Amino acid sequence: MSFESYRSKGRIATLLMLLFPIVMGITSVALSLSRLLPSANPYVSIVFVIPSYASYILFLVAMNGLAKYYNERKILKNSLYPFIISSTGGIISLFVAYTFITPILDEFSAYVSSPGNVPPASMFFSLFQVIAVIWLAVSVLGILNGFFYRRAFYALAEKSGEQNFKQAGLFMFIGGILMIIFVGGLIFFIGLIFAVLGFFNLKPKDSQNE
Repeated sequence: MSFESYRSKGRIATLLMLLFPIVMGITSVALSLSRLLPSANPYVSIVFVIPSYASYILFLVAMNGLAKYYNERKILKNSLYPFIISSTGGIISLFVAYTFITPILDEFSAYVSSPGNVPPASMFFSLFQVIAVIWLAVSVLGILNGFFYRRAFYALAEKSGEQNFKQAGLFMFIGGILMIIFVGGLIFFIGLIFAVLGFFNLKPKDSQNE
């Protein structure tokens, strides 16, 4: 495949990675307002998770092509690590959620459905502990992802001369560090915007010095 093909794949992939969270958020809010979210939640997750993974695989294909084009393996290698980390972390998080959180919520629902019964404080404490552990794990994964994204986009910026990639790596790294607070996700999102700009402004080797 040609440089243009890899650049086009990068544009499409990063645009999808940028838009999916927005569309998913709007859809979730709409379903919540219409009181359909509890019943539709599993289907919504499937509808968005599969295309999200597909867009990231397309991103990896683009980065693999650019790694070959610029003869720099770090571009692909450091793009692959976040995919592995996120996939593994997602599976573990789902397992923990269904193993620990679901039974607690079922027990809580049983208390609420029985008039006069008040859930014990220990139940709330147990739920808080599980959520805190999951949140901490997500934060650690965010830091690791940000670190590797930074290395991948810095390598691509160095080889291509497109400085938007350097900004993308920087914002993703800062966003990963701050993932423990909600502002981290917003900063990471800004990094994705710079990645999109980078792919749209990316030029072949012969045009870099023009």
